[in-house]
Amino acid sequence: MDTIFSLRDFYHAKMGPEGEEGDVKNPLEDRGDETLIGYAHVYLESLYHLLDPDLNTPIFDYKGKSEGELSVRMQLTDSVGEPLLLPDGEEAENVLQVMGKLVTWRVEVVSARGLPVNFRRFSVRFRFSEDGVTHSSPWVEGGAGARVKFEWAATEELLVDAALEDRLLMDALSFQVWACEPRRETEWAREVVRSAQGRRASSAQAMRRGSSWVV
Repeated sequence: MDTIFSLRDFYHAKMGPEGEEGDVKNPLEDRGDETLIGYAHVYLESLYHLLDPDLNTPIFDYKGKSEGELSVRMQLTDSVGEPLLLPDGEEAENVLQVMGKLVTWRVEVVSARGLPVNFRRFSVRFRFSEDGVTHSSPWVEGGAGARVKFEWAATEELLVDAALEDRLLMDALSFQVWACEPRRETEWAREVVRSAQGRRASSAQAMRRGSSWVV
């Protein structure tokens, strides 16, 4: 949350009259060798209905520029990862049917794509609640324009009550996407070229396969 408030202050300072920025610093600047690329927000209504789809959401920096897309999967289950059941053995259809029970909230960061090419490794961080523990994925290597596979998950045990119901219906879970190990300009430029050449080669190969069917 501190970073969100810092982003707000920085935005208002930049949008204000020239020369009145004072000591407000860009909160997305490097912290040592780590850089906060931006945020991705996932609405929680699917959890209210006990659904667990793959959810894709854009990653935006403080200017609103898209910096890629994050794919996550969320579930509410019992303590051993099984579907929540009603007393008659049928699966529950929404959290109202399991009020008062303890459930496990599992969040899996599946992958990301379209991340900035001028960094070598990436990590994702989030909190289940504003005052909760920050969960951080391992650092994962990423190539130019490539799909970065995190395949990392975190869980938390929760009591299903009215507060949780309201949160699932009205709130979102925010993810921070971080990068480190900046690439030299010549290095990532070469990788972009190699990636483009690979795509052209794949397209040419597909066209040759298609033409082989033509009599």
